[in-house]
Amino acid sequence: MHRNQAQADQTVVGRLTQIADPALNRLSFTALLPALVERTAEALGAEGVVLYLADETGILQVRASVGDGVDVDAAPDLVALVADTQMRHRDGRAGAVAIVSEGVLIGVLFARSHDRRFSDEDMLLLQVAGNRCASAAAAAQLRATKRRLEAGARPGIPVPR
Repeated sequence: MHRNQAQADQTVVGRLTQIADPALNRLSFTALLPALVERTAEALGAEGVVLYLADETGILQVRASVGDGVDVDAAPDLVALVADTQMRHRDGRAGAVAIVSEGVLIGVLFARSHDRRFSDEDMLLLQVAGNRCASAAAAAQLRATKRRLEAGARPGIPVPR
């Protein structure tokens, strides 16, 4: 019995490590997003994962995706569904989590599987990935604000990318 629990714990740690890997911290924001989406798909065994983040106007846009089986144009529907942080489709083969920064919904991370149902553990893992996206977005926003201030611009004026 203890051996099975130890193996299960190792599996959980291994899956979490894929998403929490400190090596991802070295990537730029634009490189981090697709890497994190790909690792999330691998950790969940999902056929498709899509990351939607709000643009400057608040409209959700696809920022990274991998695989198939997901509707990249479903952002407005997803926002309504994940208003309470996370949602799992009734068949258990799809899940979405809200990406929140400073109490504001800034995105949605959606995963889909054809063959397996997402467990509570899977949904927590998806939330960890969403939280990582939120932290990365907040850090990117801070860097952009710093660049604007260093350039003498006022906060709120977009900096060309």
